[in-house]
Amino acid sequence: MINYTRESRTRGLILHSTVSIGYDVPWRKVHDLLIEAALATPGILETPRPFVWQTALDDFNVAYEINAYTASPQAMADTYAALNEHIQDAFFAAGVEIMSPHYMALRDGSAVKIPEFLRPPDSHPFRIAETPMPEAPMPDAPHPRRAVAPPSAPAGPPRKPAS
Repeated sequence: MINYTRESRTRGLILHSTVSIGYDVPWRKVHDLLIEAALATPGILETPRPFVWQTALDDFNVAYEINAYTASPQAMADTYAALNEHIQDAFFAAGVEIMSPHYMALRDGSAVKIPEFLRPPDSHPFRIAETPMPEAPMPDAPHPRRAVAPPSAPAGPPRKPAS
């Protein structure tokens, strides 16, 4: 069993916070912003230096965990709150959105979500070929050029039920 209060007197108590950022942001930039935010937070020690772990490579984003030491475990809640505030400030100032993008991309020729300087020189945007629409309407579907009665108007005389 580890006594974190005792450990914090010599090395400090480690605090951590996780953010998820899209793959379009270079990971080194995310690391720098998180460490900058931690060092700007009152109560976070400069030594041992804060560090970042990439804890997940998800479908649409990377999870980053900032780890930083404090010598004031009694102020842990306040330090966490200040750390999260500084993380937001650092990312907003750098123009980086803190979000977990969940979307389905229809590749329409737009650039891939890899930083441009890391793309292979021969990479090209994906293009979707146009598919012509069928000329004839689907069975039981109204013809596209015929007017359809609005739902509130009767469509014609009522039909007799089949016997």
